[in-house]
Amino acid sequence: MKSIFYNILSLINIALGFVFILFISKYFGLSNESDKYFISHTILNFLVIAVQTTWDAFIPYYVKNLTKNSSKSTAIYRRLLKLNIGLSIPIVAIYYMTVLNGFHFGLQEHVIQFLNFYILYFPIRAIIIFNNFTLNLNKYYSTQFIVEIFINAINILVMVMFKQIEFLAYSVLFSGVVIIIIQFSLLRKNHSKYKYALSDVYLKGIVKKSFILKSGSILYNLKDIIIVQFFESRPGLYSIYAFSLKFATALNLIANAPIMNIFITKVNNLVSEKSERKKYFSLYKSVLSQTLTLYIIGFLATYFLLPYLLKLDMIDVDINNIAVVKRYFLLLSLFYLVVIMFFPIQHFLIAFRDFRAVLISHVSFILIFMVLYFFAKSPESILFNMIFAQIVLCIINLFFANKKLQNL
Repeated sequence: MKSIFYNILSLINIALGFVFILFISKYFGLSNESDKYFISHTILNFLVIAVQTTWDAFIPYYVKNLTKNSSKSTAIYRRLLKLNIGLSIPIVAIYYMTVLNGFHFGLQEHVIQFLNFYILYFPIRAIIIFNNFTLNLNKYYSTQFIVEIFINAINILVMVMFKQIEFLAYSVLFSGVVIIIIQFSLLRKNHSKYKYALSDVYLKGIVKKSFILKSGSILYNLKDIIIVQFFESRPGLYSIYAFSLKFATALNLIANAPIMNIFITKVNNLVSEKSERKKYFSLYKSVLSQTLTLYIIGFLATYFLLPYLLKLDMIDVDINNIAVVKRYFLLLSLFYLVVIMFFPIQHFLIAFRDFRAVLISHVSFILIFMVLYFFAKSPESILFNMIFAQIVLCIINLFFANKKLQNL
């Protein structure tokens, strides 16, 4: 029953996300105005991933101490939170100094003007993501959905009231601050008083492992920045891609996110308890059967309903753009299908602290993607390249995970 509840929350979140995107299209169409929001949001997400190099590997350490030594788990959280803040704020300062000196990172002027204020949301978003992970490990599985529901609801309200894309930068700052206050109040209930003096050696070990783990993710997510550069050449083209991505991402979130939130905690508990091999296989089969069933049903329904959704009078797209969105959506859905199959395997490796294997698979992905990118002549060929690189990544992770399980 709980997993159904989380799926419903995820569905509400995605529905609000769709409404938000529909309002952007209604007021701005496929133009520079919509492009600058989508591109800025992609850049901000990439920066958040970069900051995760300081803490992304903390999950096994945190879970191990959560029941045995809660003071130590609290110390891990607080030290990494300070590190998170200490890295994100200087990145914002460096951005402003760079822009003031006339370097625009290859972005067009209208994007830079919006990003100049939207970038302030980056440190807040970095804290929200870190707190979401921590709350999830404390079995507050619904919080990450409630967070996104609140942000989307505020964004929709702002769009209806002001009808200006610039006001979204103000709305996310407001909603972000409110969310952080609520998150800290929840974490305070679960964390004991800060009595444990976490050694610098222990902290450095977590940061080192996080850097190894997340360096691969940074390279992996370079694909999004490369895609921005490719699609930005024509006004409105990135917005068409963003519409397609929104539908494909929605499928992934509805089918995958609620189940995976619980899976991550379970697999780390199995490792902590030194469980036998068959329990890992049983857990993987259970997760895969649930996610694939939901994903395939969702894909078929969305693909056939897509033309009708896009013809709503809220969306300013012609028949040619609808065909392009459908084509991009199909390819992105195939990409996320592979992601769904590989995601549990990656978290097996993370739970076993085999961060080197994850790094190797991510490096392999971006190398293959970039080599094939030079031969790409159309957006479709770029998406095909992404699918192929993801399949290779999945095979590499399977190899390392199987090797790890054979040694149990």
